[in-house]
Amino acid sequence: MLLELSAGRAGRGGPCLDVRDKAALDGGLAVQLRDGFLPVWTNRMEVIRWGACQGAFTNAPPGSRLAVGPGSFRVLYTPAGLILTDYLVDADGDGIDDDWAQTYFGHTPLSSAEQLADSDGDGVVNQDEFIAGTHPTDARSLFRIAAVIPEGNRVNIRFGPAGGKWYRVWHASILPVWREIAQPAFAQPEPGRFEWVDDATQTDPSRPRFYRVSAE
Repeated sequence: MLLELSAGRAGRGGPCLDVRDKAALDGGLAVQLRDGFLPVWTNRMEVIRWGACQGAFTNAPPGSRLAVGPGSFRVLYTPAGLILTDYLVDADGDGIDDDWAQTYFGHTPLSSAEQLADSDGDGVVNQDEFIAGTHPTDARSLFRIAAVIPEGNRVNIRFGPAGGKWYRVWHASILPVWREIAQPAFAQPEPGRFEWVDDATQTDPSRPRFYRVSAE
């Protein structure tokens, strides 16, 4: 499948391909940029909308990066559709998006010292703020688990601020032996906040349960 992106799609409400029934995905996905459009890391583009979906594009599995123009998009499959987000252009090879560095620090590339510095004093270095999608100069913008709410054998895990990244959930009964949750399903009760419910199908409710959420 070939999709073309222009500036008109650089947000949540842009035009996209509507599949009224169940989408069956197979083969490859290619995306081209039109009319000189260059995405930035804040763009979130819903390119296919469906009622349900089966399968995935062979070259763009969930959470992978897809080369588009001079950079790459994160590919997210949701219950409602396919989203391209977290656009990354790293022409200087420092591992950080060039536009992100320019926005927050006024130059690119960032030196090793700048990447490992904690500009806002929140305990998270600038490099990890980039990975998590948080604001490196605002101590209130901190990616973390905000609440762990037991509900019988179920546990509701809420985390954020979050959006446009690929999230992984880990659990442990004995620290520090972490095990990853396979294919966690996330809900988004409000913009920038996500939650995952541990229904005890992949964990042991008779033992202590510790949780960790990572972004990439």
